[in-house]
Amino acid sequence: MRLRRRGVALVAALAIGAAGAASGAACVPSVRGYALYHGYLQLQASVAATEVPLPTSASRCVNCHDAQPSGAPRRVVPLDRTSLVQPVARRGGPPSTYDAASFCAAAREGLDPSFVILDRTMPRFAISDDDCRALWRYVSAR
Repeated sequence: MRLRRRGVALVAALAIGAAGAASGAACVPSVRGYALYHGYLQLQASVAATEVPLPTSASRCVNCHDAQPSGAPRRVVPLDRTSLVQPVARRGGPPSTYDAASFCAAAREGLDPSFVILDRTMPRFAISDDDCRALWRYVSAR
C-alpha cells in the first residue's frame, strides 16, 4: 500500500509539474506520452497487413525502441529527437524528417515521411489523435 501511494504521488507530481509553468512542461514534455511509450497506458496494435491483434504487452514502444541489453545489436531505430527530426535516408528512400503528422501516419499505417513502407514487424496502432500527439511530444523531446 505504501509503494502504491508513492507511485500515485509521483504521477501526480509529474502531472502538476507538466501542467504548471512552461518550464515544467519543458522538463516533462508529455506525461501521457511517457506512459504510452513505456506501456503504463495500453496501446492497441495489430500485426502489419493483418487484423491479428497483439497483446498489449507486445505493443509497447519501449520493447523495441529503447536501449538493448549490452552487446546486443540494435535492430530498430531509437525513437528520439536525433533519429526523428534530422534528415535521414530510411530503407532506401530519400532523406526525410518526421513531424507529428508523419509520425502518426507511421504508427497507424506503416508509412514513413517519404512514403516508404515500414518493416512488417512494426505493429500498426489504433491510436487516437490526442494519444499520438502526446507520444510524439515525448519521443521528439528525448
